[in-house]
Amino acid sequence: MSQRHSYEASIERMLRGDFLRAEYRFNYPSDNTLFFENVQRIDASANKFVAGMSGEFSGERVSLPYPIEYFAYYSYVDDGFGERVELTEDFLGTGHGGSVEFSSVLSRQHNTDWFVRVDTVGGVTRLLAGVKLSLNR
Repeated sequence: MSQRHSYEASIERMLRGDFLRAEYRFNYPSDNTLFFENVQRIDASANKFVAGMSGEFSGERVSLPYPIEYFAYYSYVDDGFGERVELTEDFLGTGHGGSVEFSSVLSRQHNTDWFVRVDTVGGVTRLLAGVKLSLNR
């Protein structure tokens, strides 16, 4: 596949569970990506599905000097999926869920970024906001 299209597939064993995983990514103009992931628990009738998009847009639209990155997805996780989802995701619960995140540079001079993220699954919602300091820039 080209750089415009990419995929991954794997068979995984984790926490006494067997999983078949497939992921497809489609890159479209302006460094934006659509992605789909499906993970089927082989030893139980349980599934996890994720569909989302990520990319960036000009900060000039909202009077900011740096581009704003975004990441958004919808997910569904069956109740019987097991502990794997707690280890590999920012786990809030099973069922239908979603997440939206925005981030950008706060100060290049001080190697800091800002971020805001909202996660929701069922009746549980979480808001994360903060400043990230990079020591390796």
